Amino acid sequence: MPEVNSNNRETTSIRINQDLWKEAKMLALKNDMSIGEFIEKLIKKELKK
Repeated sequence: MPEVNSNNRETTSIRINQDLWKEAKMLALKNDMSIGEFIEKLIKKELKK
């Protein structure tokens, strides 16, 4: 995944099921990604549909 300038980032907060969040964080780590990178990847994938 290409590097993104940190100045081009939005800080946000969401409410999400705690168990779902834990599973997502574990999956991100398993794939050597931060949770932010993981979520960005998922959003980009959905937007391409």
